[in-house]
Amino acid sequence: MRNEWLAVSAAALVIGATALFFGSHLTPRPTGDGAILRLVHADPDAWTTAAVVLMVASTGLLFGVSSMTPLVRGRGVVPGIVGLLLLAFAAVVLAGFAMQLVLLRALSVEGGVDADSMAAAMRDPLQQGMLKVGFGAFYVGEVMLALAFLRSATTPRWVPALFLLHVAAMAVAVAADIGFLEDLPSILMVAAFVGAAICANRGEIAEQRATRTRRG
Repeated sequence: MRNEWLAVSAAALVIGATALFFGSHLTPRPTGDGAILRLVHADPDAWTTAAVVLMVASTGLLFGVSSMTPLVRGRGVVPGIVGLLLLAFAAVVLAGFAMQLVLLRALSVEGGVDADSMAAAMRDPLQQGMLKVGFGAFYVGEVMLALAFLRSATTPRWVPALFLLHVAAMAVAVAADIGFLEDLPSILMVAAFVGAAICANRGEIAEQRATRTRRG
């Protein structure tokens, strides 16, 4: 049963990371100036797809993080568990953001609020704080997971390197406001999660073979 769950969890991780890649392109990064909500008001139907994709991403990541637990060993246990918990928390925040898009679409379609009112609501300190905490948890979770993989030595070095490069590239893209870098961080993130999922499955298969050899 454990083996089947690991395979399902790894598949969920890949699906979640891929959906997050597409969701990040369908939904602009929240900047706090209300631009994203003005887009919701201008084209409500487009946000239905965005909300669904982000919900798939959240669900996939939430169920998929457990597939990486076999990769966390020895000195990497503490940072690994912290990283996995932070990623799970970020996935929950992402689900809340997806549901918020659905609510905003409904308000826009029904004519309850206009674009400026939605933008003003988005600038609420609590709203902004939750979004920043969610984004921060995801990036810090990636860093902690990369550290865990380096300490555990259960993955090739390029897997944690991609996690770290994703965080660094995203920081540069945001700080310098470089538009053409927006695609690169997402690609690095997907590749890192896919690599981790593959390593988890390969590790489980190798362990099964070793167990059969000892029994034989």
